[in-house]
Amino acid sequence: MNTTQYFADVPLAVWEFEVGAYQVCEKWLRERRRQRLTATEIVRYQRVLSAVGETIRLMEEIDAVFFPLRR
Repeated sequence: MNTTQYFADVPLAVWEFEVGAYQVCEKWLRERRRQRLTATEIVRYQRVLSAVGETIRLMEEIDAVFFPLRR
C-alpha cells in the first residue's frame, strides 16, 4: 500500500485470484486508495484474504473430486 502500511506474506495465488475480470484483493485496496485504513478495515481485508484462500482451497478440492486425472 505504502511505506508505512502494507500486508506481508500474501500468497501469490490469493493476490492473483480473479472473479470475473477483477483481481479481488487488488480491487478492494484500489477502492480505498488515498485513504488510511482503519483498524476495522484492516481486519476486514484480512478476512477477505482468508476467504479468498479458502475459496482457492475448496476449488482445488472440488476439482480433485470431479477431475481426478488432472493432477
